[in-house]
Amino acid sequence: MIDSPQPLAEWTPSPEMPVFRGHFPDNPLLPGAMLIDWAMSAYIDRLTNMAAGPTDGADGVPAATMAVRQARFPAPARPGIPLHLQTQPARRGRTRLQVVATPASGERHVVLDLLLEARQGNDPEVTS
Repeated sequence: MIDSPQPLAEWTPSPEMPVFRGHFPDNPLLPGAMLIDWAMSAYIDRLTNMAAGPTDGADGVPAATMAVRQARFPAPARPGIPLHLQTQPARRGRTRLQVVATPASGERHVVLDLLLEARQGNDPEVTS
């Protein structure tokens, strides 16, 4: 069950987006990298708009220094289905972002579950 306040951001990927012609023609779905990019960009934009400049994430870590610790794709994101970004605190000072698909005729479901943490030094942005 998903229990969250108002979404941080909303996006409905248009079925006309070129990415859906190649990913995949008979069974279109939004590529995972594109979904992560949207979620991270929307999260950082939201934090930036709440202050004069980049501010702290839910865990007190500056948003610009957050890194992806874990990404899961429990269900596919389909064209034309509204997506909503939600956030919640996670253990060890991390932040959890979830992208939830909200089809008009069905039950809401998570399409991306992203765990963020503070980036250490020159660590890569995506870790295991």
